[in-house]
This record gives sequence, C-alpha cells and structure tokens, in this order.
Amino acid sequence: MRLEKRLKEWETLGLIDHETSSRLRAHEESKSRPLMLYAISGLGALSLCLGLISLIAANWYHISDGLKLSVNLFIGLGLCGSLAFKRDQWPKWGVELIIAVICGWTLASIALIGQIYQLGGDGRSAITLWALLVVPLLMQGRSTLSGVILLGALLIPSGLWLIEFKSPHIVTIIPAINLGVLALSFYRPLTDRRPEIMKVFGFVATLNIIGAATVAPVSFYTRGASEEALMYLLQALLFSLPALVWLWRIFSDRPMSLKVALIASVLFSFGPLLPHTGGLKVLAILSFIIYWVIIAKTALDLEYITLFRFATFAVAARLVIMYFELVGSLLDTGLLFITGGALILFVTRFWYQKQHQLLDQHRSDRVSEAL
Repeated sequence: MRLEKRLKEWETLGLIDHETSSRLRAHEESKSRPLMLYAISGLGALSLCLGLISLIAANWYHISDGLKLSVNLFIGLGLCGSLAFKRDQWPKWGVELIIAVICGWTLASIALIGQIYQLGGDGRSAITLWALLVVPLLMQGRSTLSGVILLGALLIPSGLWLIEFKSPHIVTIIPAINLGVLALSFYRPLTDRRPEIMKVFGFVATLNIIGAATVAPVSFYTRGASEEALMYLLQALLFSLPALVWLWRIFSDRPMSLKVALIASVLFSFGPLLPHTGGLKVLAILSFIIYWVIIAKTALDLEYITLFRFATFAVAARLVIMYFELVGSLLDTGLLFITGGALILFVTRFWYQKQHQLLDQHRSDRVSEAL
C-alpha cells in the first residue's frame, strides 16, 4: 500500500510516467516473498518433529524395538524418497518443509538407535553426528528456514567442542569468525547460489559485530583492560586482520559509508577495551551516538530501511538518556521530569520528521538516477 501510494504521488508530481511506475511496481513485486507462508510452514515442520518425538515418547515402553526401528525407517524412506524423486513437483516452500522435517527425523533417529542399542557416548557426539549428516542437505536449501537450521547445526556442535578446551584463547577467535562470516555473506559466488542462506548468516554476523561495537564503549565507565586481557585483545585483533582485509577488498565497489562502518566497528569494538583511567562518561556517550549515526548512514545507502529506522531511533533514545544521565543529578525531581518529558516529545517529533525527510530524499534520488 505504501509503495502504491508513493508511485501515484510521483506520477502526479511528474517525477515518473505511467510506464516507469509499472516497471517499478513489477520490480518490487518480483522481490516480495511469502514470508507468512514460510513462517507457517516452519511452525508446521517444527510441530511435525515435536509430534513424532511426543508420539514415540508416549508409547515408548509399549513398542518393541523392531517395530520402533521399522516405523522410523519407513518414515525416513518416505521423506527422503519424496525429496529425491518428487522434488520438481513440490512448491519451493514444500521442499524446504521436507528438508526441515528430515533434519528433525535424523536427530530423532540418532536418539532412537542410541537408546535401543545402548551405545553410550554423550550428547555432544550425538549433536556432532547429526550436524555432519544434515549439513550437506541443508546447504541445498533455498529458504530462511534452512539457513536458520544450518546455522544452528554449525554453531551448536562448534560451541560444545570449544567449551571442552576451557581456554580463554578460544574467545579471541570469535571476532574473526564473525568478520569472516560477514565476508562470506557478501561473496558473490555464494550469494548468487544460496542468497537466502547467506542472508541468515550475514544477518547474525552483522548483529554480533554491531552488538560488540555498541556494548564495548560501556567499559569507558570503568577501568580498561588489564595486561593479561590486553594480550587477549591484541590476539583477537591479529586473528581478525585477514577477514578485515578480505572485507575491505569486497567492499571496494560498495558505498564509502560501508567501509567507514567497517572501520568504526573495529575501532569501537577494540578501542574502549584498551587500558584507560575510567570514568569517561562523555566519551562513552559520544562513541554510541557517532557509531549509530554511521550505521544509519550506511543503512540508508544500502537501502536497509528497517535498520535505518532502528539506528536513528537508537540515536534519538540515547540523546534522551544522555540528558537524564548528565543533568539528572543537578535538577529537582519535578523539574527533571518536566524538562525530560519536554525533551522526549521534542526529540521524538524531530526524529519522526527527519527520518521521513531523509527517506523521501533518498527515494527521489534513486528515481532520478533510474530515469
């Protein structure tokens, strides 16, 4: 509805003609996806997996081992056979649903065989075996659901095995992993073949990187890192350098704001953790505001409208919090609430108007470039 309204408005203003409007409408409709259908299909797949597990658990002691294995094998043959021989006849969401159900069936089968034959072992080994079996299948998926399951199949076993090492040095590879995954999400040979899966991986990596750069400046309130922590920090930065160089090369033909956001993410993630005296309240506030302004600019250039709205909201909210944080102790309670409420109303109004102005200007520029 919003797109239709804007297209009519642009036609009325003479910015575009009817033919251009039709092409823009067709382009946007071609990119739309049945997200609700995918969500319902995912819930249905999860329900089927839980139902299979619940059904087996409810009648567990009344079913012979041979019957358990036979029914399990029959279900597996039906699922795998449908995927192998009827794949072209299924809609895309149906194929993704079967892939998800097969993943659940595989995990249930491992648990079933382990229980019947008393194989022993631990949960970590079982989860690792499950991941080895389903990852090749999930890599053939073409939906967000497959991407989420694949991410879990890679993260859970990796996390369980890394915990076994019980070494602080393991933590230092996390920034490098996030940057490497982000680089892969922009790597065109992968994004062209599996765009949905790479979007999931890129989203999680971006979320982790932005989260680290947002939380790290909190350390300005306290003392910086000790000498031992500084060694781990430098080690993490060293591990991150190859991924940073790769990302920089990938971003060579991207908007300049994306490169600035990459450098800012590194600076605001590692910089506040260096040794300092603490009590740098103003520096912590400025770090947050500057970083999220950079994120907002990058999101606007990349046309990530949801991220742009969130980033501008984060800046506006931080300005309000800054007022209470810096001035709150100097004012009487009643005066603080009055001035604070007025500031909230003003900032909210300004934020609402300004973000719409920026979005409208950006859309107008894009339409002008298209013409």
